[in-house]
Amino acid sequence: MVLNDRSKWAAQKTRLTLSQALYQLIGKVIMFKHILFIAVLIYSNNALANGTWEYQVVFLPGPAAGAKVVKQSHGGYLDTTKTDILNKLGAQGWELVSVTSTSGEDHAAYLRKQK
Repeated sequence: MVLNDRSKWAAQKTRLTLSQALYQLIGKVIMFKHILFIAVLIYSNNALANGTWEYQVVFLPGPAAGAKVVKQSHGGYLDTTKTDILNKLGAQGWELVSVTSTSGEDHAAYLRKQK
């Protein structure tokens, strides 16, 4: 009788409920996404290591330095000087990566393009 109870317990332990199977499947999907993300990072780092990118830092002056600001119909303001600079660089193949504030309303734009 003891062996029979133990074998039933072992059989019940090895069976998965639907929710347990679903959790395992979700875990495997998440793991796959992490592996795919790591592969993309490795590929990106290899592209950078191969020197396929060219970088540029551009100073974007604010209104105090003579930039032109236009009020928009929605109430906001558009700095047309910065917009013009970025549009011209974009037309040359430059991609905006980041922008930082240097002082007041002046900014530094970090750009890259493929060589």
